[in-house]
Amino acid sequence: MVIEKVFRLKHGFCRTFSSRMIRKPLRAVEDNDVTYKDEKASAITDKNPFEVSAQKLSSLLSSFETRKFREKKKLIYLEGRRLIEEALTSGIVPTTIFHTKPEYIEDLKLPKETQVLRIRFNDLKLWSNLENPQGIVGFFKQPEKQFQPKDPYPLSVICDNVRDPSNMGAIIRTVAGAGCEMLYSTKGCVDIWNSKTLRAGSGGHFKIPLLSSLQWHDIENLIPADSKVYVAISNVNNLPVGIPVVSYHETTNEPRSTIIMGGETEGVSDEALEFVKSRNGRAVHIPLRNNVESLSVAVAAGVLLFHLTSFCKENK
Repeated sequence: MVIEKVFRLKHGFCRTFSSRMIRKPLRAVEDNDVTYKDEKASAITDKNPFEVSAQKLSSLLSSFETRKFREKKKLIYLEGRRLIEEALTSGIVPTTIFHTKPEYIEDLKLPKETQVLRIRFNDLKLWSNLENPQGIVGFFKQPEKQFQPKDPYPLSVICDNVRDPSNMGAIIRTVAGAGCEMLYSTKGCVDIWNSKTLRAGSGGHFKIPLLSSLQWHDIENLIPADSKVYVAISNVNNLPVGIPVVSYHETTNEPRSTIIMGGETEGVSDEALEFVKSRNGRAVHIPLRNNVESLSVAVAAGVLLFHLTSFCKENK
């Protein structure tokens, strides 16, 4: 017997599911005041391939909620044809692809061992993070080797306390677009391989070397001694004694530079400031007008990085 229930999902939408379709609904609350009959759901059998696909996607994404699972399995989840194409072009290995129409996988150069499953659009939409799902999602192996950009500028970025996935993704995209040689993120930052971070990165993850979850003693060993260290700040009044402050257009031409970007809410950590002091670094800020207090960390990163790369171009 198929038991039909209506659940109100976390986004406020109501949907009807059969007992055979749903195994572990996430954060769902039963709503007894709403009734809706799904004729298609009652016709599903255990051997229906669409049900198999829906259950597999449900199982994978239920587990994908936890960072521990993602790191243990070393998998990443991508939504949309463009991002999947970027991953394939960069040599990222797919494990499972879900699609709603055959034309969505046409011309994709998928390895023979890739599991390709067709799924109903409504089942895919249920789990999608997009308002308008594109009909194709995929699970890929997390890259094992670092991507080496061609002829990068001697400029690296350290993300510290950046906890918003959209900001982190935008920074990674900017770092790649500016032609930097490396991005580091410290322990406490959002997972750089989070699906939302990947989407905001728009393929930037596959174009530059990335090292994440680093402690500051790791950073000390990774940043070359000849690199000029800057920390981006919005409030110059909260700096400890011993760190000089300059406007971004007062930065000087250096053979190599490293800039630390902090989260919008938390700012940079005390460990980051100690690192700046130990390297005789500087705090850099962007003067703003019209009583605007600060820029988003991603926008600030763009302003600073493209300004610093202008020096790199002069040195070439």
